[in-house]
Amino acid sequence: MSIAAPATNPASHLTLTLPATIGTAGQILSVNGSGNLEWIDAPSTPISVVTTFHQTSNQTGTKNPLNAWAEESGAQSTGKISTGGTVTQSSGVFTFPITGVYLIMFQASFGLNGDTRWLNNYIVTTNDDGSNWDDASHSTQSITKCEGDNTYTQSCINYSFDVQNVSTHKVRFRQVMSNSSTVSEGSTSQNTTAVTFMRIGDT
Repeated sequence: MSIAAPATNPASHLTLTLPATIGTAGQILSVNGSGNLEWIDAPSTPISVVTTFHQTSNQTGTKNPLNAWAEESGAQSTGKISTGGTVTQSSGVFTFPITGVYLIMFQASFGLNGDTRWLNNYIVTTNDDGSNWDDASHSTQSITKCEGDNTYTQSCINYSFDVQNVSTHKVRFRQVMSNSSTVSEGSTSQNTTAVTFMRIGDT
């Protein structure tokens, strides 16, 4: 086994000491700054999980949690590009496939044939498997009826969640409003109220 001299300055003297073992599958060689090569685990691809869920039906009034979700499917599914698995959900609680920092992007479309002084959307997280839930991010909107008919608004909120343990770190979403007739819109064919999870780095 040999290492070639630099092509730009062949006369220079460089010594790189190879490790004593052959490493394990998937490892790469790294230099430690002192001329010694060592085997290390290859860094994971940060954006290895992308999953989108959409709300499939209209949800009226306060909901905690929102639970009418379906994962995007078909040729346009963002989950298709995930190499680290996909986020899953059960009864409105979302579970992550691998640890890491996730960017959570939550949008909600609201409609009302009337007025509501406030309506709030929340991203809610737990790090103890649901024993305690914390409001991590929220938005506040209002609706004033226009032109004598249904009037609409939209909420978009984000949160970066450090998922250190996939068994304990989970997320759900909720909505609260002053007028209980307010509807967050759902659809089986498009993302009106929806959430996208994107893994952006290691924990």
